[in-house]
Amino acid sequence: MHIHKKYNLTLLFVFVLVNPLVSQHKTAIENGKLIDTVFCMADPGQSYALYLPSNYSPEKAWPAIYVFEPAARGKLPVSLFKAGAEKYGYVIVASNNSRNGNWDNIIKAGNAMFEDTFARFSIDQSRVYTSGFSGGSRAATAIASITGRISGIIACGAGFSSNPSYQPKKGMKLSYVGIVGDKDMNYQEHHAVKRQLDQMGIDNQLILFDGKHSWPDAATLQQAIEWLQVGAMKMALLPQDQNFLQQKFDEGLFAASHLNGEDNLIEKHRRLTQLNSAFEGLADMKGIEDSIRLIQSDRAFKKAVKRREGMDKKEFELRDYYVQALTELNIAKFQNNENLKDEEWWGKEAKFLNNMMNSHDPEKSKMAKRVFNMIWANCAETSAGYIVQNDLKSALVFSELWVRLQPESVWALWNLAKVYALQEKVDLSLQLLGKAYENGMRKSASLTREPAFAILKKDKRYQELLQQLN
Repeated sequence: MHIHKKYNLTLLFVFVLVNPLVSQHKTAIENGKLIDTVFCMADPGQSYALYLPSNYSPEKAWPAIYVFEPAARGKLPVSLFKAGAEKYGYVIVASNNSRNGNWDNIIKAGNAMFEDTFARFSIDQSRVYTSGFSGGSRAATAIASITGRISGIIACGAGFSSNPSYQPKKGMKLSYVGIVGDKDMNYQEHHAVKRQLDQMGIDNQLILFDGKHSWPDAATLQQAIEWLQVGAMKMALLPQDQNFLQQKFDEGLFAASHLNGEDNLIEKHRRLTQLNSAFEGLADMKGIEDSIRLIQSDRAFKKAVKRREGMDKKEFELRDYYVQALTELNIAKFQNNENLKDEEWWGKEAKFLNNMMNSHDPEKSKMAKRVFNMIWANCAETSAGYIVQNDLKSALVFSELWVRLQPESVWALWNLAKVYALQEKVDLSLQLLGKAYENGMRKSASLTREPAFAILKKDKRYQELLQQLN
């Protein structure tokens, strides 16, 4: 992200906050309905998906969550946020332009969403939030850090940008809600982010779910919105609702208390500790500190902590091992070199990780899945970067490795088909798209919106595939 872009975003946000552009006329957009495309008035090339609560009215100001989706699929996160937004009265806005890979485009999309929605709708500018998944999560945090005007972040599947300028600073008034699947390659990163935010004194929560690198479900995002509500009450942006606060605490305590067995002691302790920190002075928490101390004194808990530390160490060792191998691959591109970890080596490593992923030990299995997911995600990101650079030979190396690792992945097959299409290898591209269809590809838009597949349009096999998809 360039310095002048950072400056422009700050100027826009401060200007809007100081000089509201909010128009009080009634909007023509229907309340209580997901709108997949709203074109920005000042820049029709920018658009966003939108949800206004069914009782939305311009006579009052509404909190809003601005969402950055890594593949510019604005409708997807809005559909997931919809239930929580309706219950708690949030406007949801998600860019159809912002995507991973280009900070300038992300900033431009953020500017467009802010400017257009502040002009069209009655937004409570003391309660503007950002959210995103994967690279979009990093963008959401970066924009909050740059502007200093965001009241909270719902960060899904990734933590901060690597640039310190785009990370939260000590003393920021912010509610941060991290959400990550227990098989997500960024699982450990989210835990590290929580420790960092705790040290900075920034209010934060971490929600774990059973899943991989993906958007969380609607119920989990509603839970995240509830944490934003708690944060707003703690920052005096909302009047304290004692019934709501007590209910939220009691629900968390009930969920933690029903995590039975030695395998759940660490998670039970984590949740109780998080509740104790979040609701201090806000709810009746009688007995929770005793429960925490009781777990800490349990020999089984101490044993579980030691085992978890060993598992974490193994995970970091494996990650470093494979990152080094991927770095070597990025330099050599499978060229002839007797010391290079070749395709056969990667095949053996994939079998090793698959065996570990199928372990009867659930923690070992999850750890291996996180490492495996890190490898294919690295392949995906590296391939995408080379496609942008028009280095198709290098893109092909990582796309082929990705398919070798995940031969049934629709996304992997689609990506390799894209590389072949860009190389004008029509037959190979169509073969892979056929495999993607066999493995579950069901949306024709994934083909028709991809410029690389334009070369396939006149081919009868491509037309037949579109008919099947439709």
